[in-house]
Parts: sequence; structure tokens; C-alpha cells
Amino acid sequence: MRIRPIRGAAVRLRAAGSCLLGAGLLLPLACHRTAPPPSVVLVLIDTLRPDYLGCYGFQGPVSPAVDRLASESVVFDRCVAPAPWTKPSVASLFTSLYPVNHGVVNHEGLWKRPDSGEVEKGVLGPSAVTLAEVLRDRGYRTGAFMANPWITPEYGFDQGFDRFDHRGFYPPAPQVLARAEAWLDSIPGDRPFFAYIHLMDVHGPYRAPPVHDAALSGSPTVQSDVQLTREEWEAIPEYLRKEAWTRGPGGRFVHTWRTRYAAGVRGVDDVLAGFLDRLRETGVLDRALLVLTADHGEELDEHGGWNHGATLYEEQLRVPLLIRPRGGAHPARHYPGLVSLLDVMPTLVSRAGGGVPPAAAGENLVSVLDGGTVEEGRVLLAMATTTGPEWIALRAGDYKLIRNQATGETRVFDLAADPGERANLADRRPDLARRLTEALGERMGDAQQAGLFEPAGQPPSKETRALLRSLGYTN
Repeated sequence: MRIRPIRGAAVRLRAAGSCLLGAGLLLPLACHRTAPPPSVVLVLIDTLRPDYLGCYGFQGPVSPAVDRLASESVVFDRCVAPAPWTKPSVASLFTSLYPVNHGVVNHEGLWKRPDSGEVEKGVLGPSAVTLAEVLRDRGYRTGAFMANPWITPEYGFDQGFDRFDHRGFYPPAPQVLARAEAWLDSIPGDRPFFAYIHLMDVHGPYRAPPVHDAALSGSPTVQSDVQLTREEWEAIPEYLRKEAWTRGPGGRFVHTWRTRYAAGVRGVDDVLAGFLDRLRETGVLDRALLVLTADHGEELDEHGGWNHGATLYEEQLRVPLLIRPRGGAHPARHYPGLVSLLDVMPTLVSRAGGGVPPAAAGENLVSVLDGGTVEEGRVLLAMATTTGPEWIALRAGDYKLIRNQATGETRVFDLAADPGERANLADRRPDLARRLTEALGERMGDAQQAGLFEPAGQPPSKETRALLRSLGYTN
């Protein structure tokens, strides 16, 4: 093996496994090599609440595969989604932009007002730089494997992907993962890749086989003595009442609904176990950086409602975030700082050796992966409910503000003392409410100054509208 001449002199390698540095100093050959950028596997489980995972405190056999992954990862205990439903949240995940910046906030015109100017369909515009685009520019092969009808080329989410697989109606995890595995097998071993995998098996209607119900029904997480009246049962979104079990005797008990949701988590965990085992066996897991997260949570009667998208309470905004660095985290740990889905894009781009787009609103979490921390005192926003753009939430440490910017209605919570968001402190602590409201105004002003990356807009196809209607997204 030869190396380039230094100062005009022909220099040859003196011994196998060593290299020459400066004037005659021999060091291991690795001094000439830099580690190749890690491949990236990003698994998003739609509608997954962190408190329904063992590594976040669920008591019971709900997620052994994810828990094993957590034992090799940095687990972020307080991760906030920027929106409580899929389309704006995944747009933010891909771009590290708040919904107020990427503009993908409308819900198929379902709540369209004549004077709103809202188009029938919001599309992620080409001016927004996506994670896949940045990684592809770095030489990555990029592939996406989808089960959610929002996350399609029709909505602009294919930007930067060499392969964008979104076949079938609500395809189950085994089908989606099989297609992802086949694509991974086709990539040369020396080529970095980015695989985005979006699974829908936890999403309603909760149709997982009841094989896990008995083991999960005793968990304190699912316990509730609430029996729904007929009117309360009928108020549950119709698409969630499709399954036969919802019309039986158990369908009137909140405990049953929560158990069925947990069974969906266990079901997708079973499928993930095989996928992760194959990544281990092939060596991909130790060459890649693996992320597991969700786009939003799910309300299971915590505030008298169901489903997701309509409110900014924690059951809809708090999501899991596990990042397993290449080779695993040593040691694995839980990180208690406040983070956001906005942070995923700059973190992965930085690990890949790329430049983070200047418009990115998220923080680079690489220092946390390396054992450190990020700056304390972060202030985070959440917005874009399906019921109206006026509602905005702000997180500042343990405090949370939910405010209607049109009416001034204000809710303030101390999440350390009141994690269930039961006690509104707005009247009892007016100074705190005022400070949080001022911080919200400043933070929204900063975000709005960053400008809007123009979304495209057009009516959705008949096929797309029919699909979304079947999933409860539109009337």
C-alpha cells in the first residue's frame, strides 16, 4: 500500500498496519481513516404514547422488544410533539420547522371557514428542506416505507427519498417491515442509508388480537372504574367503534378501551422484535443509528375525550424518543431534559457530518448522545389542532401554558405537581400566567419572523378522501 508523498519525498508504508505521521513517527493505520457516517433507521409508531411502554413506566409485558432497545439507547423522558396529529407533526419531524413555518396545518378543509383562505389540501412545499434531502445530498440512499395515508407523495412527503413505498390500505407492520428489509438487503454494504418506517398498528380502531389482553388488563396504567353511558359511548368517534368488541359489554368500560390500546402496542412490539433481531444478525444495527419515536399520542378519556388532534394536553403531545447510537449507548441512560421532535432532524444531520439548515428550529442532541446535556431552560411550542389554529401550547420547564389566542382563554399547569393537567393555575397564579403568556408571544413572534415556507394546495383525490374518511380523518 502506498500513501501520498510528503514534501516531495516518496514515502512507503514501512510495516503493515501502521502509517507515517510527520517525520518518521509510526502510528496505527487507523489514523488515516475517519469513521464513515452512520446509516440511519428511523421507526415511527403512529399514535404511540410513552406511558404505554415498559421503559417509560408501564407495568406489565407490553413492550419487551422496545425495552431491550431502550437498554442500549438514550431514552428521552420528556419529548414533545409540535402538533397532536400526523400531518403537521411529521412535516415538523422532517424539516425541524414549527407548523407555523412549514404551513402544513389544515385538515382537508374539514373545519374550513369561508374567510379562512384555507385550501382543501395542504402540501409540504418544495422550499422546505427535508431530512431525506440533506442525507441524500451527503451520499445516502434514502427509502421510506409507509402505512399512514397522510404521509404520501400527494402531500409532498416524498421529497428527498429515492424509494417511497406507500402501497395498500392501512398495511400491517409485517408487510411494511418486509418491504423495508428487502430494500435494506439491496443496498451495498459500503453505502450509508436512511430508512424511514412509519407503522400504524397502534392507531385506532384498536383491532389487535386479544391474545395479550389478560396479561395487560391488570396494569395500573389501564385501570379505570369509569363505565361509559350510552351517550358517552356514542360520543367516541365512529371509526373507533368499528370493531365488534366495542359493541359488547366490555365496550362500555374505559378499562377495556385502554387494554385494547395496550394490546396494539404489544402487537407491534412483537413484530418489531423480529425486525430488530434481523438488524442485529446482519450487523446493520451496530453500523446504524436507530431512532424510535411517535408523531403524537392518544387520548383515552383522560380529559373526557378520545382519539387525537383536538387538544394540546400531554396525552396527545408527549411522545417516546429513543436513540440508539452506532454500537449502542455506553452506558444506556434516561435523559430528563425537555426535547422536541424538532430536534431529530438536526441531530441526525449532524451525526451524518452534514450542515443543519439555518432555518431549523430544533436543537442538536449529539452532545446528549455523547453523555452530555443541552442547554437548560428551553421553551417549546405546540399548535395546529384539528379544531382550530387559535390554540397554542408552550412548555417552559415543568410549566405548561395552553392559550386560545383569539379569545384569551388561558390554562396553566405545573406538570411536576399535576402531570394529569387537572388543576388550572391561571387564576391562582396570575403572575405565572402573565409571564408564560409573554413568553408565548415572544416565542411565536420569533417563529413567525422565520417566515412561512409556502405550502402547496389542491383538492385531494377521491381515493385519498375515501381512505381518510374510513380512518376517521374526514367526514
